[in-house]
Amino acid sequence: MKKVAMFLAMTLAISALIASCDSDDSVAVSGVTLDSTNLSLAPGDSATLVATVSPDNADDKSVTWKSSDTDVATVDVSAGVGVVASKSVGTATITVTTTDGGKTAKCTVTVSEAEEEESAADEEDESAADEEGSSDEDDDGEGEGSESQVIGKPEMA
Repeated sequence: MKKVAMFLAMTLAISALIASCDSDDSVAVSGVTLDSTNLSLAPGDSATLVATVSPDNADDKSVTWKSSDTDVATVDVSAGVGVVASKSVGTATITVTTTDGGKTAKCTVTVSEAEEEESAADEEDESAADEEGSSDEDDDGEGEGSESQVIGKPEMA
């Protein structure tokens, strides 16, 4: 009986040892995030996107990058980050995908003409400066004044 019990104990120990050697201790990817979910760029501008794969101890943290519309924006990898380059006005989605598990994160890239916005802001600034400039001249009496400032001043013949 002792021999049978010893044989069973040895068989169980060997089975446990074999099972532990066959187990997969790899750490799978559970997700990926991007440091930005929206980018606004003018044509010709660029920006970087940083992908963070979790968990930190995942065995395979490699990712691939893709643009939904390469006419609007492209993405290339440089030093481990995605470099987004805007091409033309429009909207594109940059997607990063993990090699392990196919987890994804997305960033919407909006490319619009910045010159229109800047020129409108410049016109407002110039208009405000003109108004300020005319009031400064009015205060010293040398510029064209408003009617309230002209009334009461004698006219020279």
